[in-house]
Amino acid sequence: MGVFSRLSRMIKANINALLDAAEDPEKTLNQIIADMKEGQREAKEQVAQAMVDEKKMERRVTETRTEAARWREKAQLALQRGDENLAKQALVRHKASNEMAEAYGKELEKQKAAVAQLRQALELMEKKIESAKAQRAVLLTRKKVAETTRQISQTASDMKIPTSFAEFDRIAEKIEDMEIKAGVMLELSEDKLKSKLDEAEVDRDTLLIDDELSKLKAEMGLLEDKSGEKDKDKDKGGQ
Repeated sequence: MGVFSRLSRMIKANINALLDAAEDPEKTLNQIIADMKEGQREAKEQVAQAMVDEKKMERRVTETRTEAARWREKAQLALQRGDENLAKQALVRHKASNEMAEAYGKELEKQKAAVAQLRQALELMEKKIESAKAQRAVLLTRKKVAETTRQISQTASDMKIPTSFAEFDRIAEKIEDMEIKAGVMLELSEDKLKSKLDEAEVDRDTLLIDDELSKLKAEMGLLEDKSGEKDKDKDKGGQ
């Protein structure tokens, strides 16, 4: 398990260094995941080596047990030949090989347990890397939202939008003044036109009255006949 502790310390140190100088969050997150993948690669190599060692121990256990079995067979052959001394020596070798096989067997069990733990740790590391990738996606999305919000805020600030809308009130008042002035001008124009129409109406009424007066004088015989006066003047001249 020492290799994973070392890798963990190395990755944490790299992450802390990156976070301390995190000018570009996206670049930092990518580097963190790259470091984790590098640690995963080294861990895989260590697990693979542990599995190789396990295979070697299995072969060694098998070989020593096979050797112990051969020495027992040799002891049997020696007894068949009547050579007890040689049989004893073979049994001594058999006992030593058998004890060695048992010792290798115990080490093999420990190695298997260690390999199982290493493989579990490696699987956990792989899950953490996948989780880091997912978190990176979320963090980058949050980063983009934050940048967009900041840009909108900056744009709004550059536009100098009035918080009290005093400028809008001033413009609205100016437009209202323009509307009132235009209404007054229109009213004055209408008054002038009405005055002219009234004058025309008075002139028309005067003409009508004059016509009526002439008609009334004619009916009453009060209307002077200018042509008759001219005839009277001629008669006076002939006399």
